[in-house]
Amino acid sequence: MARAGTPIRLVREDGGLIELLAYNIVMSTERKFGPKSFPFSGNLRTSLDLNVNRAAIIMQGIFIDDETETSAVGASALINFARSRTQQGNLEFTNAFLTSSNLNKVLSTTSGDANLKLVDSNGDTRLIKLQVAASTTGASYNTSTDTLIIGENTTSASSVASALKTAIDTDLSTYFTATLKDVADRDGLLVSNGGVLIQQKVIGSFATTGNNDDLPKLKPASDKVGLRFPDCTESFSGGKNKKQLSAGDKAQELYSIANNSSRKTLRQIANTLSIAFNPVLALRNAQVGYDNPIFGKGSDYIVGIQIPFNSMANAGTGDKYTPVNFFMPTGSPLIDKNDKTAENALAAGTVFNELAFYTGISGGLKQLEIAYDAGEAIYNFDLTFLPSNALW
Repeated sequence: MARAGTPIRLVREDGGLIELLAYNIVMSTERKFGPKSFPFSGNLRTSLDLNVNRAAIIMQGIFIDDETETSAVGASALINFARSRTQQGNLEFTNAFLTSSNLNKVLSTTSGDANLKLVDSNGDTRLIKLQVAASTTGASYNTSTDTLIIGENTTSASSVASALKTAIDTDLSTYFTATLKDVADRDGLLVSNGGVLIQQKVIGSFATTGNNDDLPKLKPASDKVGLRFPDCTESFSGGKNKKQLSAGDKAQELYSIANNSSRKTLRQIANTLSIAFNPVLALRNAQVGYDNPIFGKGSDYIVGIQIPFNSMANAGTGDKYTPVNFFMPTGSPLIDKNDKTAENALAAGTVFNELAFYTGISGGLKQLEIAYDAGEAIYNFDLTFLPSNALW
């Protein structure tokens, strides 16, 4: 089952995706309540429904040989100008990077005193010079001095993101591509084009060479305390070499994961506990592929599933359908009837987030059966996935 070219995808804790070719899917839900009859009442039946349910997703499908090589993906890193971090790398919820006082401390009016450091797939450092401009608003890239200039009165994350994209496109396009991305601010609100996804250009058989432990780093113009930086805590990662798998290769890889995989315990504890104390931080830590020195990038454990369907409710003008993902609106007593409608479904290519239920369905792989008939070129599978908001 695939809609508009987007297959069903199992999501690993490390951000890896396992595509499934399914021909039958059953999504079952059993609500736990049982009517009881009262005597001397004409068989009056009453029940108590506490909204306690059991759900399962069961599918049958096949593994087949890849007809062509899957495309390589260059390693990438995201810089979010709508959210800030302290010098110690902690999320900042009071002060921000884009304030006049902070910009004048982090940057200077001299080009090159501050810079943004990127490391390419060869391990070479590429610098983008930064500068603050007094009494101005907005950001731009000066091609004469090769400097990204930010006005001290600038508060628009999208303005700075656009200027950074221009800088990369102008001077570093040999090594990177830059794409504007919608990002979440410190309150969890969406900021259009407030971030830049920077992707290594080396792909093909060498895509993984772009994966490195170097974060995009902003070197400040001073060593003053209390500086705030844009949120860029993800190292270049996700680079994948091109490859071509047989039906047996695919069966073996999923069989291996089903038989031996475990969650990153510290990572899941942080995700779960932070829900109560800081929902925004919880969402940040729950993003698959999220990397930091404490929790790591995650294992190959299955943490979610994305099942696409054709939606009329979300289709654009002139389109009958658009592919979006099924979701399960559970995990909070604040969810109301408007949060459950099909209009809330996100596009089929959305990046999965364990605690953001519109991005897919969180849970784990309960059962896997793989069957093979001698002489056939395909493997059949039966798979049971159990939805769960938190999985230890």
